[in-house]
Amino acid sequence: MGGVCSCRVGRGSQVNAGSILDRVISQASNEDQCLLYRLANYKKGGELIEAYNQGGQPEVEKLVREQFGILLYADGKGQVINRAEYLRWKFRDLEQVVLPIEASLSRFDPLAQWNDHEACWQMQYRGSLGEALLHVLIICDTRMHTRIARILLKCFPRLAIDVVEGEEYLGASALHLAIAYNNNELVQDLVDAGAIISQRAIGSFFLPRDQQRMNPARNTDYEGLAYLGEYPLAWAACCANESVYNLLLDSGADPDEQDSFGNMILHMVVVGDKLDMFGYALRHPKLPARNGIVNAAGLTPLTLACQLGRAEVFREMLELSAREFWRYSNITCSAYPLNALDTLLPDGRTTVYFRPADVDADLLQWSEEITDIVRTTAECITVLGVLNCILVQLGGEMINVGPLSFLKQLVGIAIFFARDELIVRDVLLFEPRRLIIRKTD
Repeated sequence: MGGVCSCRVGRGSQVNAGSILDRVISQASNEDQCLLYRLANYKKGGELIEAYNQGGQPEVEKLVREQFGILLYADGKGQVINRAEYLRWKFRDLEQVVLPIEASLSRFDPLAQWNDHEACWQMQYRGSLGEALLHVLIICDTRMHTRIARILLKCFPRLAIDVVEGEEYLGASALHLAIAYNNNELVQDLVDAGAIISQRAIGSFFLPRDQQRMNPARNTDYEGLAYLGEYPLAWAACCANESVYNLLLDSGADPDEQDSFGNMILHMVVVGDKLDMFGYALRHPKLPARNGIVNAAGLTPLTLACQLGRAEVFREMLELSAREFWRYSNITCSAYPLNALDTLLPDGRTTVYFRPADVDADLLQWSEEITDIVRTTAECITVLGVLNCILVQLGGEMINVGPLSFLKQLVGIAIFFARDELIVRDVLLFEPRRLIIRKTD
């Protein structure tokens, strides 16, 4: 059983994914007298612990096989649960219940986004957070609890599909929790038992801070102690766990799968500021993540790095995506893609340029349309900028070498590019790039 993993998910701060869950999830009420907490609780006690202390693993396995079948759906085979089953658990302590209408539900309420799904541990025996016994054992995070969890999973493999059903931690599976606690052995057991690789942890606790309010921010900064990208693969990437990342890829996980904010693996390692993991995911030998995907805010991983101020990741992204054309001694000519940053798109379309609404309009006549006024003003500024570059910045060189020699230099540069068809095609036509020739030490 490994210790908790170091996971950076907020700007300038190091946090432990497991320790966050310790502090928050373990605050569940142990005064809740449900059967679950008599078996194992967050005070790290319970009948299973007593059985382990008395007879070790054989005693625990005997207890599980003989008495736990009644606590599970279909004697451990699992079944599909619906809204009614969830409501019976949610209002279990009330004598009279007034069922809420859908319009009155909080946006975080599981009923507002309910889909019937399979479960194994019965809802009536869940804890106060909607967690099952396997979840409690993983969160307790001791060698003894891990051994008991593996015994439980060995006896009833379908427990691997259970997720936390409560509002705050909705969707968190045993696989998510095992990744957070860096419990690689248990991750392997869960995958072998049939854990859902594409399960999403979407509870309010797993959202960015500015999205946890009833009136969330329109434009999120993605900062938050537990925003890890919803999918187990994203959690593994944010925790920089390469072995689990590889295991999940081998089990069918998709690095390009996007969460509720449109973020995929490369977005999430930018959010988590995981420099090494970005290169690992991008250049993975089996299934590399696809760069350039935009999220719901229209940001690629590169532009997201700019927005969040992830300078080191930004530089690494440029270096990884650079294309080297030639190298002579310590001089290198490389092209850096500017697709996500340039205002000219690869197909020639623009994003910020104004065009006259009427293509037949007299361009010499001053328009009263505000967009035309802005366009004309911008065009004048552009022309003045070009004249400044030619007359001021290049004027001195033109005077020094003479107009004829200056023109010959420009022709020579054009011939240099024309000689290499690859550079002309890649740099000038199909993809906006910045060509850099540099000298290394």
